[in-house]
Amino acid sequence: MKPTEDLTLCPVCEQLLTDPQVLPCFHAFCSSCLEDWCRERGRVTERGANCPLCNTAFPTESSDTTRNRFVAKLVDLKRILSGGDVPCVLCTSDKFREKADRRGASRQPLSSSAATVYCVDCRQNYCNSCIASHEVINPLVCHRVVERGKPRPIRELLLSSTMLDRCEVHSDKPVDVYCRICRKAICSTCSVEAPHLTHDRVQVDMVFEGLRNAITKDLGGASAAGVACHAVRANLQKIADEFSRHIGQVYQRHCVLLQPFILLTETETLSRKNNCNKHTQKRLKLKLQQKV
Repeated sequence: MKPTEDLTLCPVCEQLLTDPQVLPCFHAFCSSCLEDWCRERGRVTERGANCPLCNTAFPTESSDTTRNRFVAKLVDLKRILSGGDVPCVLCTSDKFREKADRRGASRQPLSSSAATVYCVDCRQNYCNSCIASHEVINPLVCHRVVERGKPRPIRELLLSSTMLDRCEVHSDKPVDVYCRICRKAICSTCSVEAPHLTHDRVQVDMVFEGLRNAITKDLGGASAAGVACHAVRANLQKIADEFSRHIGQVYQRHCVLLQPFILLTETETLSRKNNCNKHTQKRLKLKLQQKV
């Protein structure tokens, strides 16, 4: 298994993430793929399981593997902005076809229609006919439906009411209150119920503004530190260049100063060699004369 560069793709099934789970090692998987992987390979122990990619251990019962809203939003944005024909999830559902046949709603085989909208809460694509159920069935009326495939700025989508997070308890309520004790975003209804009623609570907008200011400050500090590092690096490079140039000048100067001594040494060496050769030749002549 290889890691994917696309954060919205599951490395196990290589499809868009479904109910994304982000591990402490920051690798994301479909919740069902992660469960199947750990169960089939016997990776679940009392201490937890291991990441399929990097083998990092993580506790299976910990909140560290809860649904990641940031990754979920990325998946939603990709589905909303993706072009091309995508079939309606109900038109292609075998169960939906069987129920329609049993009711006798259609004696002709159901043909799949191209999806025109995307439901953020269902996380599914629907055609114009099938999405009509969201307008009449009470639990589905509060679902957020977005026209898919239409070009629009990502910032506009993220800040629209359609993409705002909903409360996990009251699905029709947006999260607009932050509980500092639980460190969790909740809706206004949850804020007046136990256990949040006695906790320190503030508006999400205030927390968002504080975090944005802190991030802006950190980015400013990081930018200033980056500029300072570049200045120090340039100064060190300048010093290194000057040192290399100085060493080169010293070398050249010493070469000039030592050249006469080198020539003198070479001359003396040659003279000694010649004298040695003459002496050796004399000794050899004497030995030859003595033998004769």
